[in-house]
Amino acid sequence: LRNVVWAQPVVVAAQPVTLHVALLRGPTGDLACEIYTSDNGGADNGNAERTIHFQCGATPLTQDDARIDLAALRARRDGEIPVDDCYALLGMGGLNYGTAFRSMQHIGTGKAADGAPFVLTHLDLPEPIRAGAQDFHLHPSLLDGALQSSIGLSLMSSTGDGTVDSRPHLPYAVETFDVFAPVHGEVHAFVRLASGSSERLRKFDLALCDAAGNVCVDIRGFSVRLLVNHDSLSTPGR
Repeated sequence: LRNVVWAQPVVVAAQPVTLHVALLRGPTGDLACEIYTSDNGGADNGNAERTIHFQCGATPLTQDDARIDLAALRARRDGEIPVDDCYALLGMGGLNYGTAFRSMQHIGTGKAADGAPFVLTHLDLPEPIRAGAQDFHLHPSLLDGALQSSIGLSLMSSTGDGTVDSRPHLPYAVETFDVFAPVHGEVHAFVRLASGSSERLRKFDLALCDAAGNVCVDIRGFSVRLLVNHDSLSTPGR
């Protein structure tokens, strides 16, 4: 996937909301995807105004033999973050994850050779949702766990008095999202800050790899944006 953008959130109040998914093929054969709602609240008859909530491009991908040296990363770890602390911090920001989306098992922190901080997280599916995991090419619980791991970098940068920014940050954009192999079981997430990251717009590079270090998913330029008004934030409770 390329140039992924979550343009606007979908808000579901008292009435159901109908989402439309459109797949478009460009003149060069590349695909584009849009998820949108129409102003009539239901079927898209071609005349209604559209609100784009998500869009991205997609291109065929060749196999990549990239590997991450997990042993070297483990040797550079200098600390750990309790998983419960991460979920507590996410909860303070209004993101209360239920059992099915608590895939983080262990979070290690360290610094690379260039001094840049990183997080190495062990992910595995919670027991209640392991049945049927093979039906997913990229299991949403493991993907979400990898994205959740970025909170570890926030905990690493807390102030001397222990103050941590618990304000919610929601996904905004991804520069590239490459899937090389299925992810539906135990994996490791390697997370570091990406260039261009700021207090208001945080950017991360993430890689999911198997036990041998083979990269299964590579995500570059994952951006999260500060949600200013979050009184009515809806959170995943399952």
